[in-house]
Amino acid sequence: MFVQGLLSGGNPIGRIAWRPVIMVAIAASAFAGLIETAGLLAATLAMMVLAVPAGDDHKVKEFSIFAVIMLIMAWFLFIFILDMPIKVFPWS
Repeated sequence: MFVQGLLSGGNPIGRIAWRPVIMVAIAASAFAGLIETAGLLAATLAMMVLAVPAGDDHKVKEFSIFAVIMLIMAWFLFIFILDMPIKVFPWS
């Protein structure tokens, strides 16, 4: 089957969508850089805001609801369930 797949013409691979790749990499890097200094909530929010341009459909209301839900889930998961010693706020 492997050889047959190599020998058959098949469809060509399309162009790589660079914008999502770059924006997600920037968002992950921002999270990594901010988690120690700005805290969990600010780093998570910055990551989500920077990752928004990776998609094509941007709706402020949906993103706001999603952001609040994700912030609560991240706080609950990392602080209460995993009991990780992460600052939640910059001043904590």
